[in-house]
Parts: sequence; C-alpha cells; structure tokens
Amino acid sequence: MRLVKIRNKYMFKPKNEKEEKTYKENQEHIYAVYKDDKSGELRAVQLTHLYDHKRVRALERKLLKEVKLPSIKYPSGVWNSYYAKDINGNPLDLEAIEGQVIKNSKNKTVYVPAKTAKEIKRFAKKREK
Repeated sequence: MRLVKIRNKYMFKPKNEKEEKTYKENQEHIYAVYKDDKSGELRAVQLTHLYDHKRVRALERKLLKEVKLPSIKYPSGVWNSYYAKDINGNPLDLEAIEGQVIKNSKNKTVYVPAKTAKEIKRFAKKREK
C-alpha cells in the first residue's frame, strides 16, 4: 500500500448545490492505494485531516478511523469505504488518472507499514462511496 495524491476531477462530482460551491476539480487529496488480493482490482481509500469538528462525529460513528502514517506529521483519518472506479466508471489506473505517488525527503515512494495497511484494508471494507 502506498500514498498517492489524486485530483478531485478523477474521483467524484459534486452531488448537490452546496457541494458544487466548494468543489475544486484540480484540488488533490491523499489516498492509500493498494491492489486487492482476491479481485485484483486497484482500490483507493481516501484519507482526511482530523482537525475539523465534523470529523469528531465521524470518528464517534465509526465512519472514520485514526491512523498514523509515515511522512505525515499528524495522525490522519481513514474513511470506511474505498474507490475502485474513477468518475467515468472505469477501473482505477494510476497512470490514466495522473496520480502522483508521494515521495519522502530522500525521493523514495512512501509505503504504509504492513500492520497499518492491514488495519486500513480491514476498516475500509464498505463498497465504493
């Protein structure tokens, strides 16, 4: 499992007027990306910051889980669902969606430790958002 920055325009569209006002198609979010062993599909679990007051409710409702990831200073939140398809319904392909793999200070790809990766996979078991 590795950390990747993916632009909004490849993953989702705004669903209502409220979302449309704040939607920025070129804004990037960080995802934990892995290949599922059984199905062979590429899956992306969205990560989020935890300093927003709305995230506290999500943590309490078990929609979000707190994890510590390498090369990220503060704990991150992991949503309990994943993306397996892009906005057009095609299977995820990092090259096609221009996903930028996150690099550390030594210019090496940042991988999630095996124990944490297993936790994330188990938690993000719900089908796509």
